[in-house]
Amino acid sequence: NKNGTNKSETTTSETMVEQLTLEPVNAAAFLLRAQWSHPRDYSRKLADLTTAQELRKDEPRVYFQRAQILRDIGRIDEALMEARQALRMDPKNPEFELMTLRLLGENGQYARAIKTAKDLAARESWPDAYRAAVTCEYGSLIANGQQPDPNAAMPHHQRAIQLATTAIRSKETALRRLAKQTLFEAHLEIACEIAAGTYQGKEIAVEKWLAN
Repeated sequence: NKNGTNKSETTTSETMVEQLTLEPVNAAAFLLRAQWSHPRDYSRKLADLTTAQELRKDEPRVYFQRAQILRDIGRIDEALMEARQALRMDPKNPEFELMTLRLLGENGQYARAIKTAKDLAARESWPDAYRAAVTCEYGSLIANGQQPDPNAAMPHHQRAIQLATTAIRSKETALRRLAKQTLFEAHLEIACEIAAGTYQGKEIAVEKWLAN
């Protein structure tokens, strides 16, 4: 025709436009972006999670991720509130339990944290990686709490090492990573407990221990 436009091309173009659809905004997109954005871009992460909360108030992982970020920036009171909310929504989630336990200790609530750690460490149904982590935390609370007792803490850290040594063979990447982190922390805690004790030749003992 005069305009040089083929009728069939016009029809095809119109058909393609008619089929164009946009997905509705949902909480999952903001949750995912908050999880994978730069680790230190705290403002953006919190903004994304706030939007995710507004879109879906019944998603516990939104509150859990907020707790993680608030903990990283030192807002422990707020982080504990978020972690507790996540745990209320999903009370059988060991990841949420562990986060809440750690925040209790960091918030100075040692008595409640020690009781919680003792109860969680006895949960034989949990994966060894989580049992190792809470057992390690239990020992650390005893060693560094209101009435520090490094000698009483050491058996818990030794038990944590035993559990974590088994857990590093897990087929799940997240569990292996948690187990390795626990091994590192438990070994350091025992080194500190040896150093704080009245052992003979403890300088040599600490060096050999850390060499493991």
